[in-house]
Amino acid sequence: MANPMYGQNKADNEIALSADASSYMVKFTDAGGAVDSTVVRFIEVARTDGVCAITGCRGLDWKGQVVIIKNTSASGTQAHTVTLSQGTWDGSNTVVTLNAANECIICVFDSAGNGTIVENVGSVALS
Repeated sequence: MANPMYGQNKADNEIALSADASSYMVKFTDAGGAVDSTVVRFIEVARTDGVCAITGCRGLDWKGQVVIIKNTSASGTQAHTVTLSQGTWDGSNTVVTLNAANECIICVFDSAGNGTIVENVGSVALS
């Protein structure tokens, strides 16, 4: 609760941020770009007219978190990638490639920023 003497406190801001889907979910419909992995935990790829390359993700930013990446492109045939600049998706791979509609990967990250695949829906490739 905000203290009227000092304004809104840090905990209130963090709770508001974590409750706002627009802050932890990002949808890419263009060529891609960088993700603020300190906040984003759900990445949706929805580009049908070319490849989407997403970068800027760091496993350490997701420690203790579950991260979901889903391809919602209508055709789903483009090879969209999400690349980690730190950490791994599964202990050795830093890139996931989604190239079919409704492919999805769910990953949980440990304290070192290395992930474990919880579910690979479809055949999301890791490299």
